[in-house]
Amino acid sequence: MLKDAAEHWQYLAGELSREGMLSTADGGMLTQAATIYAMSMEAFRSLDFAGHALLSKTYMQIADRMGLNESARAKFPAKKPAMDDLEAALEQFATIAEDMKK
Repeated sequence: MLKDAAEHWQYLAGELSREGMLSTADGGMLTQAATIYAMSMEAFRSLDFAGHALLSKTYMQIADRMGLNESARAKFPAKKPAMDDLEAALEQFATIAEDMKK
C-alpha cells in the first residue's frame, strides 16, 4: 500500500504543480488523498467492494476540494503556472537587454 500511496502522491504533486495549484500548505491534504487512494486500491484488490466504494467517495470529495478533476478546476481562479528557472532567467535577461537599449 505504501508504494501506491507514494506513487500517487508524486503524480498528484506533479499535476498540481504543473497547473500552478500547489502550495506547501497542501501537503496534508495531498498526503490524505494519496493514502486514501492507496487504501481504495488495496480494498479493490482484496475484493472489498464496499470498502472500495466508501474510500472512492472520500477520495472524490478530496479531489473536488483540491481541483483534481475538470469540474472542480472550473471553480478555481485561473493561475499562471510557476516559471521554471530557465524561463525566469530568460525573462530577466530580456528585461536587462531592453534596459541596455535605452
